[in-house]
Amino acid sequence: MSLYLLPLAAGLLILGVAFAMRLSAERKHGEREVAAGLEVLRGLRWKEFANLVTQSFESRGYAAQTNSRKPGQDGVDMILTRAEDRVLLQVKHGGSYLVGAGPVRLLAGMLATQQAQSGVIATSGAFDAAAVDAARNVPVTLLDGGPLWSSVKGLLPEALRVDAQERADIAGKRAQSRLSVLAIGGAALVLLGAGLWGLRAMEAHPSSVATLPSSSKTAPAAPARAATATDADADADAAASASEGADPVAEPTEAELAQQRDFAAAEALLVTGVASASWSSNSTLSISLRGPLDDQQRTTILQDICTRVVARDALRFTRLEVSVLGAVAINAAASPRWYPCR
Repeated sequence: MSLYLLPLAAGLLILGVAFAMRLSAERKHGEREVAAGLEVLRGLRWKEFANLVTQSFESRGYAAQTNSRKPGQDGVDMILTRAEDRVLLQVKHGGSYLVGAGPVRLLAGMLATQQAQSGVIATSGAFDAAAVDAARNVPVTLLDGGPLWSSVKGLLPEALRVDAQERADIAGKRAQSRLSVLAIGGAALVLLGAGLWGLRAMEAHPSSVATLPSSSKTAPAAPARAATATDADADADAAASASEGADPVAEPTEAELAQQRDFAAAEALLVTGVASASWSSNSTLSISLRGPLDDQQRTTILQDICTRVVARDALRFTRLEVSVLGAVAINAAASPRWYPCR
């Protein structure tokens, strides 16, 4: 891969990653809300948390026994009843609490003793894989994470609900900030790569003719001349020759010819010894050479220019108007001379 394309490719890759992260962040909005809610719940005392869980069951028609039994007695924190349904509730509270299979088996063993149909273990922590596996074949429900938050968030005091929402918003803004930095970096690399590619294209195909500087200072371009009878004759000859045996392929437009002349002048400037190159008419390319030059050097340079120019079929009848910079005024080489490329 070209070095010019590396920043562009890297920028596009980063933008793609940022877009994928943005979609993922939108999907994780609910996860951030749950995580923030659990943080708030873990800040409660055990009794406050247990009351919230109990109230969530009471909102579904269950009634908590109000006898003198203590929480945790016989391995059960609360007994809930609804008609003939009897549920044993055990509460494990704490952010670092990881409930294993032991409490699940213990609660399952208490169902028959307490004449209950099912049991529930609620925790503000989490259940490990062994606990989940142990609860598969017994009527014990594990309540944590999202389901736990959904069941109790409507029962929280207003201040705690606002606190949970603010925590979720802060987490969302942090994620958005990271995405913004990533997107800006990717866009900057794309712009850099596009700019480098554009510069390379301009170097490969220059669209305008400029005078090359000499060793000391910029030499003035040869002045454009008014069209002469000789120019008109040359143009007429070119048109007549082109009309003979015309190719059925469409002739280039004037805009295309102008572009070809610009490219030809730019290539002439690349020849060593050429100070300036510009078109004085459609068939005449004015060339200024850096002198002094002997005849052999001059001829070699002009032949090189003609080879580059006539490579474009539409410019095959071009002639050069040649002047040598730095030549003595009385020397004939100081005056323009004509050199046909045909």
